[in-house]
Amino acid sequence: MKTIKFNSADNVEVTADLYQHENKSAPVLLLCHQAGYSRGEYIETAPKLLSLGFSCLALDQRSGNEVNGVQNQTARFAHSKNFPLKYVDAVPDIEAGIHYLTQQFPASKKIILGSSYSASVALVMAAKYGDIFSGAISFSPGEYFVYDKKIVSEWAAQITIPVLCTSSKGEVHSWEKIFNAIPHGLGQLFIPKNEGRHGSKSLWEATPNYTEYWHALTIFLNNQSNK
Repeated sequence: MKTIKFNSADNVEVTADLYQHENKSAPVLLLCHQAGYSRGEYIETAPKLLSLGFSCLALDQRSGNEVNGVQNQTARFAHSKNFPLKYVDAVPDIEAGIHYLTQQFPASKKIILGSSYSASVALVMAAKYGDIFSGAISFSPGEYFVYDKKIVSEWAAQITIPVLCTSSKGEVHSWEKIFNAIPHGLGQLFIPKNEGRHGSKSLWEATPNYTEYWHALTIFLNNQSNK
């Protein structure tokens, strides 16, 4: 893993951790964290994805803070320059990550994975950049914001690529309308047998039924990367 920096379109310095597979054309995942967090959300998850054959780029988005001892450097930079730090303000950071992947991994299939508010951003990005991504994964999405005058379910209706949506068992009702807006045949739903956790924390080993999520995630990733 190496920590890299690049600029967003509005000149925020974005920090990210790159986990690069030895196969330069391996599929690559763009990993986006939940509210109040940082790229540290994936310090356990990304190495496992790497072992499964996927490169990963774990972003710090300007809407966030710290987790697992990793400070959000993008948020720190944005705060120091008085940039707004709401959920939708992080979109340029994620788009900068997309641009980085298109430049550095032109031959690789690309999949976006979001957690909580960024799970909803991932759905927006899936709609906007269906020509770049081969799939999207959404851990605990919700109607967290309005972007470009559309709510998340309106963006979901414009998706043209396969999407996996999941969350803790108790949260499913809160994003069913978003999932149901995804065009028929593109949305895949995973509801765990046991409770699970909010966001991509469901993949952490501290979550008792984390293997349920890994099984569903691996099947989806393999299907999208092998097409």
